[in-house]
Amino acid sequence: MLLGLRGEKGIVAVICHVRHECDIPLSQRRSAATLYHGYNNTICRFLSNRYKVGTVGSMDNEFGIDGYEPTAYPPFAVTVDIVVFTIKDDRLQMVLIQRGAPPFEAAWALPGGFVQHDEDLETAARRELVEETGVVSGPTHLTQLASYGAPDRDPRMRVVTVAWWAIMPDVPEPEAGSDAAHADLVGVDDVIEGRVELAFDHRQIVIDALEALRDRLEDTTLATTFWTNEFRISDLRRVYEIVWDTELEPGNFQRKVRKVPGWLRPTGTRDDSSTGRPAQLFRSADASMRLDSPIRRERKHED
Repeated sequence: MLLGLRGEKGIVAVICHVRHECDIPLSQRRSAATLYHGYNNTICRFLSNRYKVGTVGSMDNEFGIDGYEPTAYPPFAVTVDIVVFTIKDDRLQMVLIQRGAPPFEAAWALPGGFVQHDEDLETAARRELVEETGVVSGPTHLTQLASYGAPDRDPRMRVVTVAWWAIMPDVPEPEAGSDAAHADLVGVDDVIEGRVELAFDHRQIVIDALEALRDRLEDTTLATTFWTNEFRISDLRRVYEIVWDTELEPGNFQRKVRKVPGWLRPTGTRDDSSTGRPAQLFRSADASMRLDSPIRRERKHED
């Protein structure tokens, strides 16, 4: 009998217990060797030697190039990690989980996990976000950031992770699930400045994701995705100020924004909640539009 046992987050092992070769149909031998060779080299070589299925060429080239031997290469796993940005309480925050299992048990980390054999990277990222944080509404903006593959980044085995960053307005209270012990919103500055330590190389991923977000705000209308409802131009300016960690001159910002056709769509209403002249309210017409005249931020240089 052949059992495929799915371990933590898609890491897979194959356990074979046979009395005779005929106990395992040929189709199962093929699929087992193909599906699991990447993770456990020892098991794959057992299947190859015992059932003559390790070499692709021996299976009438069904799985690839004739003579190709998958077990000749070191096994490694692929994971996804997601940086979810939101603005809450006038502060840029992010969703973190507290790990419920080794390695780095009880440490804060990005939501993420192992890519399953039957899903693409974006599907894995969205699945992990739901499983570990309970955030089911999904991000309004999800972008692949970079891959991270230092040989020692994960003490379990060789793991390459593909990082993503996302924007979610009005993030609901995260609820831990899967192998996460806790989930919460944490200030991005707390992570960047080291007040909250993260597992693995996740702090570097957060640093890179924040820089990508800051860059994207310069030449696109993406800032409006932090809002789901109507907003004032001053609200939009505040998004830039929070993300860029700087103050902008209100008059200059308003002139630049109003010069961009198609960025803002007037609602025909005004905000009368504050003193003075009621401010005009807008909705975003196109949150992914590129700006012909970028809004440049002042770069901070370290001494």
